[in-house]
Amino acid sequence: MSRNLSKRIVNVLIFIIVCFIFHKTVFEGGILVLELKSVESVKQIIVQKEEMAFQQLLYKNTSDFSEKEANIFNTYKENQYKRRRENVRAICNSFGSRFEMNMRKNSIIFDAPDSAAYCPIAKVASSTWSDHFINLSNATEKEKRIWSQAKQNFVQMKWPIPSNLEDVWNQTTSIVIVRHPMSRIASAYSEKLIRQPAKHWGALSQKIIEKYREGIGSGKLYPNEFISFLLDDLQQGNHHNQDHHWRPQYVVCPFCVHNFTIYSKMEEL
Repeated sequence: MSRNLSKRIVNVLIFIIVCFIFHKTVFEGGILVLELKSVESVKQIIVQKEEMAFQQLLYKNTSDFSEKEANIFNTYKENQYKRRRENVRAICNSFGSRFEMNMRKNSIIFDAPDSAAYCPIAKVASSTWSDHFINLSNATEKEKRIWSQAKQNFVQMKWPIPSNLEDVWNQTTSIVIVRHPMSRIASAYSEKLIRQPAKHWGALSQKIIEKYREGIGSGKLYPNEFISFLLDDLQQGNHHNQDHHWRPQYVVCPFCVHNFTIYSKMEEL
């Protein structure tokens, strides 16, 4: 009888212990999970409010911003650039060997007096930004006329990469602007191969037509023919040697060599 009683007492104690562990694990642990989820929810609400406040400011001219609005705008953009910088660094750490790991001679425009640097990517407003840096260089009107069809080459002559780039980069405001790849390709196709019948582009169009079109190999270049040409070229591993108007953006700028201050998108400008 006493043996059975002892056994029942032991079983009751085991049950109590199991219930205690279950309570600590499920209920108190559940509360912890709920608390963590609540913290995340609060963070999401804050981010959403910041996003709404920023979107409202886009309808105003920056010159009309109050001090508070200017702070909201600048804080939002700085946080956005920080997140993009972290994303780029994470990608470089994982897949860096696939991207540009060297500093090309013509990859950076460096305005030393203003501590500003810019990586130009063709078909991503590079002509407009080249004009800005050419004006900062105090180029003469005669020089501007001579180089009007080769602004990107001229501006890099005016603002070459300094020999001590590594030492001054972190004290420089550096800018890179990217564009959705399909939008960039569409722009290159439309402006270079359709609207501008220059000799070079006409010859390239004809070469592509002869290779990818069945039947009569003449006329305007079709979009699918151009895409087939690009894909075949990429599959051959010619990323660095493609025409700069559609060369992949990840090999144009040294994303995995240096952190940029500003990572912008053409669609946001």
